[in-house]
Amino acid sequence: MNIPQSKPVSGTIVKYLESINAAVNQIKDPTTDEPVQIPHYDLLQKAARGLDQSQYPSQTALVIQRFLGRGSSFDMDAAEPDQPLSFPKDHHLHPKMGSEWHYLSCDLNTKGPNGESQRIGVMIWLQKNRIVGATAQKEAGWSDEESLIFASKVTVVMKEGNGKGRLIRRNRNIQWILKGGQIAYSKPGENFRFVCGPDSFSGSKDVLPLRAQVNDGDHMRLDLIADCQDELTPETAFFLRGGDGSGFTEPPTPGFEYGWPQIKVSGTVTVEGKTYQVESGLGWIDHQNLNASLENPPKPYPGYDSIPFISDGKPFIGWCWMYLNLTNKDTLMVIGLNIGLNPIGLYPQLKIGSESSYYVSIKDGKLDVTILSNPVQSGQPLPPPVGDMNIMDFQVLPTITSAPAPYRPNALIPNGWTLANVKDHSWENALAGNVTAWSDDATFNAEDWSLASEMPVDFTDTSGKFANGTGYAEVIGYENLLSLEKRALAFLESGVLPGCPPEPIPAVKKPILVKLGSKSRSEITRLRKKRDGPVMDQISDILKRLAAEGRVEGDTQVVIAMVR
Repeated sequence: MNIPQSKPVSGTIVKYLESINAAVNQIKDPTTDEPVQIPHYDLLQKAARGLDQSQYPSQTALVIQRFLGRGSSFDMDAAEPDQPLSFPKDHHLHPKMGSEWHYLSCDLNTKGPNGESQRIGVMIWLQKNRIVGATAQKEAGWSDEESLIFASKVTVVMKEGNGKGRLIRRNRNIQWILKGGQIAYSKPGENFRFVCGPDSFSGSKDVLPLRAQVNDGDHMRLDLIADCQDELTPETAFFLRGGDGSGFTEPPTPGFEYGWPQIKVSGTVTVEGKTYQVESGLGWIDHQNLNASLENPPKPYPGYDSIPFISDGKPFIGWCWMYLNLTNKDTLMVIGLNIGLNPIGLYPQLKIGSESSYYVSIKDGKLDVTILSNPVQSGQPLPPPVGDMNIMDFQVLPTITSAPAPYRPNALIPNGWTLANVKDHSWENALAGNVTAWSDDATFNAEDWSLASEMPVDFTDTSGKFANGTGYAEVIGYENLLSLEKRALAFLESGVLPGCPPEPIPAVKKPILVKLGSKSRSEITRLRKKRDGPVMDQISDILKRLAAEGRVEGDTQVVIAMVR
């Protein structure tokens, strides 16, 4: 574990912003032929200059980074398809690349301290953010570790019979070595490790079995072990995603992604003063590294036009993503994109895109993966969708999860789904079913204060051709970006955490003026030097009368006026 320390960071961050701005200015606005500008750049610079005086330097740096959009990974390495992923090496963090995370989500059947049965959903998300590019890091003399900010987000959902559920969120945990934080991570050749302060993932060189530990004091303690099904080994228990199954994603978010389905989970969950022993559980482990890029997409890319900061902006750019671990040991993973200009963000039907969803089975000791796809039709830039995701319910939820009303605007978060006509072009039968959330709310604020939801769900197959199951539904980007921008800009400007009630401004009290009229020079001189005599007695009597009338408080000013 690194030793906590605190070093100046503002100069390095300011220079890094200048380098990003210079690169963005090389792009021309096609409508004006003028250099493209980073929105709110002056405020970002101002906030960066104040980082060393900020009460929340890590959160401020991450909010600045969010406003950089497609420039937020400038001068950082990115995964490239010409260098295929290699395991176990690429299970470890990539400190020279941009945003990266591992998470474990699971649906658990547990016994409470009195033998009571309790279903519990757990999401543990550890994330790495690289905060500066290679050139800025070198000039500052920072190590890779010093250039990273880690964060953990954890939610526990207690399922209840009324369908409402109870949500327990971990307190915010953000760690930056240069501002006193503690992080650690494994290197290739070592056993896997990812440590964010008191929370950690640790496992073998091939990750599994993985131990997940969360320590939020008396509020929450988790100690879980995740492992593969008996038919698999740690080397064969995960599959690569990406449209071609290579694991790689393309600009404007180049990187890689892969996951472990049908993960068995054991251990304990301690919340609300009670410890629950896991009797059985299924989950999913995910590892993603996604960078932002000023490079344009090589092919039509939903939600992104060609010019960063000009044509990317839409009120809603998000998705509903879910995995479903079925009782037959198969797993379905699907995503529906919610992108567009609809002012309230309510698209009740999302299309499940070709080459972005997967059906996974266990065969002959390995994972057999079908990338759901349809062939491109003549004259169409994109292939037809492979199914429909219909949203059955929207919940009005606060975008600041920790703040009381009225200091938290709301977002409409999907909370119920049906899947229809989900199939690969090679299948005879289509999958269909209902996805039911355990709770009304499973939201949390990410480290940049954006709102996300990770909801445990049950799946009921209505096609009669597949199986029921459990899983998790992820909802991202359902707050209007203008609302998020307003909140984040206010934070950068004021330094007050989002959602905090404003500090009351004390009313300015007018002083009480007491006119004593004409006094002799000797009386005034005596009052100034000795604070006694007939004039002082007169003033004392007046103050006693004002106090008796309730007109004098501890901070009341009384002005005595005399003339000679």
